[in-house]
Amino acid sequence: MPRRGEDTVAAPRARITLYRSPSLSVVDITCHAHPHPLEAEEASDEHTVVFVRAGAFVRKVGDRSLFADPTHVLFFTRGQPYRVAHPFEGGDACTVLATSTETLIDIGRRHAPRVADNPDVPFPALQGCSTPRSMLLHYSLVVGLRRGELHALATHELALELLDEVLGAALPGRAAARGPATAVSPAQRNLAEAAKAILLARYPSPPSLDELARALGCSPFHLCRTFSRTVGVPLRRHLDRLRLRLSLERLAGGVADLTDLALDLGYADHSHFSNAFRREFGVSPSAFRRR
Repeated sequence: MPRRGEDTVAAPRARITLYRSPSLSVVDITCHAHPHPLEAEEASDEHTVVFVRAGAFVRKVGDRSLFADPTHVLFFTRGQPYRVAHPFEGGDACTVLATSTETLIDIGRRHAPRVADNPDVPFPALQGCSTPRSMLLHYSLVVGLRRGELHALATHELALELLDEVLGAALPGRAAARGPATAVSPAQRNLAEAAKAILLARYPSPPSLDELARALGCSPFHLCRTFSRTVGVPLRRHLDRLRLRLSLERLAGGVADLTDLALDLGYADHSHFSNAFRREFGVSPSAFRRR
């Protein structure tokens, strides 16, 4: 699990262990942080996969700064130093999943045998994108454990399906199947990360493209082209994915009024939200809530 460096004061955190066995742990962590710059360096005690459910934070590894919000899955390699900053009020809520190194390598070999055989670095990247299937598996696991509806076998099986999905989506073997990779410069990556941060802060009422480009000091065309090239989807698609993933946390909590939820997220009405949700996840919001 990630631990704090000894020379820094950790932001207040609520930590709930949802499941623990010798080979698997599922932990719910809520960080109640005020906006703050990078904290002191820390490292994870074990290999973990982190799913952001709400809020956002910045994770700096070496010279790379990565913006993490609910559209991302993060990979923390045991012993790898990193620093964390919170750009917004309210902190974040995450699910932390840990399993054995042998299991991670076993899953990685299924997707890319030549690149997933290092017990010291079992992950293909620092972070990946949350696929629709991974989000549904993630919430099936978390909500099922919260409600006490999952026995040990079901918990472990769901967790392995989830790890298989996110590791497969992040491995070069899967990326190669989607098409040739395009080199991205640090400046392009930083521009895309900055755009993500603004969209998360203003997702209910996002800025116009002109306004967003002015805030980032570039032309609208350059922003669109760089974002799509770096993130893999256009700005509008990223915003929609972000809203829909934020809705899952509210739905899992049993929100009653779907119209109010739709308007809070920035959709025109209940129908607009429901149609987008069904396209993304294959079920309606009400059906997901009943799950």
